Amino acid sequence: SDPVGTGALRQTNEDTLAICTNMKANLIEIYTVAFMVDDPVARDMLKTCATSTAHYFQASDSAVLSAAFSGIAKSLQ
Repeated sequence: SDPVGTGALRQTNEDTLAICTNMKANLIEIYTVAFMVDDPVARDMLKTCATSTAHYFQASDSAVLSAAFSGIAKSLQ
Protein backbone atom coordinates (compact mmCIF):
# COMPACT_ATOMS: atom_id res chain seq x y z
CA SER A 1 0.00 0.00 0.00
CA ASP A 2 1.16 3.52 -0.80
CA PRO A 3 -1.05 5.81 1.27
CA VAL A 4 0.77 9.06 0.49
CA GLY A 5 1.26 8.37 -3.20
CA THR A 6 5.07 8.31 -3.16
CA GLY A 7 5.11 5.55 -5.77
CA ALA A 8 2.96 7.62 -8.11
CA LEU A 9 5.13 10.67 -7.51
CA ARG A 10 8.29 8.66 -8.21
CA GLN A 11 6.75 7.35 -11.44
CA THR A 12 5.73 10.87 -12.49
CA ASN A 13 9.28 12.13 -11.93
CA GLU A 14 10.72 9.20 -13.90
CA ASP A 15 8.27 9.84 -16.75
CA THR A 16 9.13 13.55 -16.74
CA LEU A 17 12.86 12.81 -16.92
CA ALA A 18 12.28 10.35 -19.77
CA ILE A 19 10.40 13.07 -21.69
CA CYS A 20 13.20 15.56 -21.00
CA THR A 21 15.84 13.07 -22.16
CA ASN A 22 13.87 12.47 -25.35
CA MET A 23 13.51 16.20 -25.99
CA LYS A 24 17.21 16.84 -25.44
CA ALA A 25 18.08 13.95 -27.76
CA ASN A 26 16.05 15.79 -30.41
CA LEU A 27 18.02 19.00 -29.71
CA ILE A 28 15.10 20.77 -28.05
CA GLU A 29 16.32 23.41 -25.63
CA ILE A 30 14.69 23.09 -22.20
CA TYR A 31 14.49 25.81 -19.56
CA THR A 32 13.12 24.91 -16.13
CA VAL A 33 12.04 27.20 -13.32
CA ALA A 34 11.51 25.99 -9.77
CA PHE A 35 9.17 28.59 -8.29
CA MET A 36 8.81 28.26 -4.53
CA VAL A 37 9.86 24.59 -4.70
CA ASP A 38 11.11 23.36 -1.34
CA ASP A 39 11.36 19.67 -2.20
CA PRO A 40 15.00 18.82 -3.07
CA VAL A 41 13.90 15.83 -5.18
CA ALA A 42 11.68 18.08 -7.30
CA ARG A 43 14.46 20.68 -7.66
CA ASP A 44 16.94 17.99 -8.71
CA MET A 45 14.48 16.66 -11.28
CA LEU A 46 14.06 20.15 -12.74
CA LYS A 47 17.84 20.68 -12.80
CA THR A 48 18.33 17.36 -14.57
CA CYS A 49 15.56 18.12 -17.05
CA ALA A 50 17.07 21.46 -18.09
CA THR A 51 19.40 21.51 -21.06
CA SER A 52 22.23 22.67 -18.79
CA THR A 53 22.66 24.24 -15.36
CA ALA A 54 22.42 27.63 -17.10
CA HIS A 55 18.92 26.61 -18.23
CA TYR A 56 17.71 26.00 -14.65
CA PHE A 57 16.39 28.77 -12.45
CA GLN A 58 15.33 28.67 -8.82
CA ALA A 59 12.97 31.43 -7.71
CA SER A 60 11.76 31.91 -4.16
CA ASP A 61 9.64 35.01 -4.82
CA SER A 62 8.04 36.98 -7.64
CA ALA A 63 11.03 39.31 -8.12
CA VAL A 64 13.42 36.40 -8.65
CA LEU A 65 10.83 34.70 -10.88
CA SER A 66 10.56 37.82 -13.03
CA ALA A 67 14.36 38.04 -13.28
CA ALA A 68 14.50 34.37 -14.31
CA PHE A 69 12.03 34.90 -17.13
CA SER A 70 13.86 38.06 -18.21
CA GLY A 71 17.07 36.06 -18.39
CA ILE A 72 15.37 33.35 -20.43
CA ALA A 73 13.91 35.95 -22.81
CA LYS A 74 17.31 37.59 -23.33
CA SER A 75 18.96 34.25 -24.06
CA LEU A 76 16.39 33.55 -26.80
CA GLN A 77 17.12 36.76 -28.71
